[in-house]
Amino acid sequence: SNDMDNACHNLEDYLKEDDCRLKKLLMSNSDIDDIECSIFMKALGRNHTLTFLDLSHNEIGKMENRNHVEPSFITGGEAIAAMLRQNRTLHHLDLSWNYLMKDSAEELAVAISSNFTLTSLNLAHNAFSNLASQCLADSMKYNRIVKHLDLSYNEMSPQAALLMADVLRNNEVVNNII
Repeated sequence: SNDMDNACHNLEDYLKEDDCRLKKLLMSNSDIDDIECSIFMKALGRNHTLTFLDLSHNEIGKMENRNHVEPSFITGGEAIAAMLRQNRTLHHLDLSWNYLMKDSAEELAVAISSNFTLTSLNLAHNAFSNLASQCLADSMKYNRIVKHLDLSYNEMSPQAALLMADVLRNNEVVNNII
């Protein structure tokens, strides 16, 4: 519950150091917005020690509409997706109670298909809605590593829920979906 603001650069510097020994990072309720998230996600893509990351109860995704006006702007969801495509040590990621939605949620969902280390993913209380939920279901066809997935309170349509149920019926690995 610390306000990150300018400290995110210090965190970025520490996470990208070769001698970083941090394994667990709890940043719940730390007022992390898309800009701050993007800054230290770059370092996490190269980090080789962090296995547990809690970014719940933050402001990630609130600037989604800025991406439509300023296409070069990288949202927190896009930055997390890029990190997941590179990082090979993170096992637990909690993004619950943020504002992940629209294009960022879709990109994050697609990134799950190419990450084979994440075993627990909490996306509860975001705004994934229909298309992003369907993208996530599609990703779960290829991801046989995630064992715990929480999608509760994401405005998932019945169509997306049926698609996810069909995919997970054939996925022997997932043993806990909410």
